[in-house]
Amino acid sequence: MKYPTPLTEGATIGLVAPSSPFPICELAPCLDAIISLGYRYLLGESVLSCHHGYLSGSDQIRANDLNTMFRSRMVDAIFCMRGGFGGSRILEYLDYDGIGTHPKPFIGYSDATAFHLVFHRNCDLVTFHGPMVCSNMAKDFDPYSKTSLLEALSMPKQLPFHNPDSIAMNAIVPGTCTGRIIGGCLSLVTACIGTFYQPDFTDKVLFLEDIGETIPRVDRMMQQLKHAGILSKVAGIALGAFTDCENPYDSSYGLMDFLEEFFHDYEKPVLANIYSSHKKPMGTIPFGTICELDASAGSLTFFYE
Repeated sequence: MKYPTPLTEGATIGLVAPSSPFPICELAPCLDAIISLGYRYLLGESVLSCHHGYLSGSDQIRANDLNTMFRSRMVDAIFCMRGGFGGSRILEYLDYDGIGTHPKPFIGYSDATAFHLVFHRNCDLVTFHGPMVCSNMAKDFDPYSKTSLLEALSMPKQLPFHNPDSIAMNAIVPGTCTGRIIGGCLSLVTACIGTFYQPDFTDKVLFLEDIGETIPRVDRMMQQLKHAGILSKVAGIALGAFTDCENPYDSSYGLMDFLEEFFHDYEKPVLANIYSSHKKPMGTIPFGTICELDASAGSLTFFYE
């Protein structure tokens, strides 16, 4: 895997909106948030664009932003402004050779899952499942989320993942495993199956989280991962929060009930309640690093080679 250079104070952040737009009135607090972290910024064209209401610019504008930011010697890291929709539309227009030869930190979650997966598969690039500028940093960027992001971007040799104080990770299936961690938003992971950006999940630690899905829809997507053979290939499962994922048909059967039933005969470790998801506060996970998962002890540790 290609590890980007650790991020330091004074770095220039390329700001991009590769999925959906955000209200332009929120731009000022976004820029203030970047400055407060000790960074400078360079705006991509997509940040100031809107297309069809749900896309932050045309496919060409959004793809060009990513290609340009990776190639630019002025840019030290790339932060997504927000998620939303449409990231997968631009995957065919990305310059993977250029991205792979200019590794730098790429940070985002939700719809950015498509980029994490394809950068892993096509570029062997370590990326970061972490807070986004408009969604998190400009809106009550809490100390836990900030510290977790900055620690991950400093890229120490070993990085234990910690939940917020007094919030434990818990085992659904006990056991330990080691493998490179990859994944993201469940609905985006399932959408990649059978496409050119599906990574090899063999011996990986698969991280999953999501928001706003009903229990039947989570069930369907988990069954898809099972029937596609992905769950049998991975070394283990790490689960973030499934925010606002409820059962409208039976309130007594919730998300944890489903997960415990789904994994009841699974023979690989499954660790749940990892605070890196759409739920705040949000910890940062360096995708592509070696991950030691100990579900029995409720611990997760990343190793930078």
